[in-house]
Amino acid sequence: MMPGFHLGESDSLKKVLVLSDLIAHSPFEEALNNWLYAQKVAVKIFFCEGVWVWDPYDSLIRTLLFELHRDSSYEEVWIIGCDENKRGILPPNQIENSTSAVSFIFRHVKNLEMDDWCGRHQDFRMNISKTVNLLEAHPFLPKNVNVKGFVYQTASQTFNFVESNHLIPMKEVHKS
Repeated sequence: MMPGFHLGESDSLKKVLVLSDLIAHSPFEEALNNWLYAQKVAVKIFFCEGVWVWDPYDSLIRTLLFELHRDSSYEEVWIIGCDENKRGILPPNQIENSTSAVSFIFRHVKNLEMDDWCGRHQDFRMNISKTVNLLEAHPFLPKNVNVKGFVYQTASQTFNFVESNHLIPMKEVHKS
């Protein structure tokens, strides 16, 4: 399924915007398609590496919020990750060799380690929880839209609800 692809258009189905790290032509993609079909929802899917959004005002969040405001029939946003999608964009030795200026910017401007930005140390339940928290606390999220998180467990081939930590203030979400 391609990002932005609509699965099941119907006025009788609940509309859900999905943010996921699905990999095309993978067992996770097939499981996700089957699970979404079983939920009887009409979805629009957006791709997010590692399902962790750490900047509440980046272009992905802006795009999601525009979509939610453009089409007011969305009822929920689902953040869905897979426990085996552990890629990362740079090999470890390249991260270690990164310039100190880039590391400084990440650490002091975004409160983020270079390893984290590159996806090396990912706890998917925590990433999903942080993204759910960020969206729930976002001032531009429509009041009628609920945000939920799920993780696909490859060993059991099940989707499990991820509890969010409602105690983390929005400006603290990307720090922890």
